[in-house]
Amino acid sequence: MQFSRANIRKRGPYVLTAITLVCSLQAHAATSGADLKALLQAQQAQTAFDSALAADSNLGDPEFDFFFGIAALETAHPAEAVLAFERYTLRFPDNPSARFHLGRAYFAAGEDDAAKREFLALKATQKGEMLEGATRYLAAIDARNAQRKSQWSLFVDAGLGYDTNITTGIDSGTQPVVPGFGTLPVQPDLSTGVAAADSFAFVGVGFSGTWPLDPYLRVIGSVNADSRAMAHSENAMFSQHGIRADAGLQLESGATRYRAVMGYSQAWLDGARYVSTPSLVGEAAYQLDDNQQIALNVQLARPTYADGCSYFLRDRSTACVDNQASARDADVAGLGLGWSYRGTGGLAPQFSLGLSSARERNLRDNPALSRRIDGARAGVALALSADLSLGVGLNWQHSLYAEKYPVADTARDDRQVSLDASLVYRLTDAWFLRMEAATSRQDSNIGLYAYRRNVASVAVRYVFN
Repeated sequence: MQFSRANIRKRGPYVLTAITLVCSLQAHAATSGADLKALLQAQQAQTAFDSALAADSNLGDPEFDFFFGIAALETAHPAEAVLAFERYTLRFPDNPSARFHLGRAYFAAGEDDAAKREFLALKATQKGEMLEGATRYLAAIDARNAQRKSQWSLFVDAGLGYDTNITTGIDSGTQPVVPGFGTLPVQPDLSTGVAAADSFAFVGVGFSGTWPLDPYLRVIGSVNADSRAMAHSENAMFSQHGIRADAGLQLESGATRYRAVMGYSQAWLDGARYVSTPSLVGEAAYQLDDNQQIALNVQLARPTYADGCSYFLRDRSTACVDNQASARDADVAGLGLGWSYRGTGGLAPQFSLGLSSARERNLRDNPALSRRIDGARAGVALALSADLSLGVGLNWQHSLYAEKYPVADTARDDRQVSLDASLVYRLTDAWFLRMEAATSRQDSNIGLYAYRRNVASVAVRYVFN
């Protein structure tokens, strides 16, 4: 064949194709353990896996098996990874890195018992990143096993607390301002609209459970009840009782979790029915990686209030009047977006951020009671020790009403900021001690609704599993 310039130009594309094919075949022939390692370091896991399959005569060489196993894991071929690392660990049973990857391969293949055996052995002997990795996989195995069987938990708790503003009222001695109406006179200290402090006792009980229908679909449910009684008789009208029940379905689909839950709550104030709220929540959560998750939820609710008897003074020395609470009946629709991060290491930090927006539409055609509610929350939780955890949260909420407030020349506009903290100490596997504190402040252009409030409590909880 004569290679004139004309022939080269004519046959150039075919020559390039042939050269590319030869180079590809040479790449597939590069199948030593060192070559596989180089391909993995170059982030060419698929090429490394394909190269190893093309040279199966090298199977059994320890270095080849080790890097072939990693390539198989990185390309979602857990069966091949299991065989490769089993061959390697027969020769080198005390290599912790190979044992860790063998555990990964068992986990990816769904052989949880074998994976758990490997990770438990590593947890007992290793430190640093190897220990953290084994601990993380053991938690994932427990979570996956929990999906395959029914789970339930029952708790009972009781505690004492102190509230600086049980009425969420204005400060004593202040004169609230209503724009367009003027400055109101100072209200009596016993007025139900003035801040009052008191101690309280509370008890609660709760049950939650999950019941799998198949490996991916489960029924979820919970029931909670609580009661709070004020210490002084003149504040008895602010004693509260409540119950809430939720039931729904949860579907796992790869990295995405879907949840639909119907709920109902009922609250009593001063022994009389106060507000009942049916609700429906839909949520989709996506696992970004081992540590991060984002979630979007939609919420619908219809709070309905019961008319009752109200007193101007907390000691009930005034006449009882109809509070016309049913005028507040509403439909509420909201959206929420959240992000969470679960870290590893000594403090195992957990971070969360959330944004929400809702519309409350008054059912009595009173736009002065319809509003837009926007909110944000940031939280962090830390494991201070194996038995002690700390959580802190910051909340912001803005409520803007649709029409002018009665007797005012402007719509009501409230802004609230609150900070809360909790400290939980595990006394035993079943007994827990919980301390909580929260401070909040609401500013409002209608002075009647501006307040400050601080609440602290301590409780013990017993958990049945």
